[in-house]
Amino acid sequence: MLKFIGTDMQKVDFEIQLPQTEIVRNLPIQEEFFWLRQNQEEHKLRLHDYAQIYRIPHLSKFTFRG
Repeated sequence: MLKFIGTDMQKVDFEIQLPQTEIVRNLPIQEEFFWLRQNQEEHKLRLHDYAQIYRIPHLSKFTFRG
């Protein structure tokens, strides 16, 4: 399980948690997902839910790192 949280340089109000590789290994690409924790709530977002991802400031920078 990997977690990404904002640094002091870039304040964000969310936490991203990636599932274990074994869980997503055989999923179709459009079903790949991560967990988003924000405002004490947890949501499962698919990596290709661009509209939802871009609604949250800075989330795309953490989600689409290369």
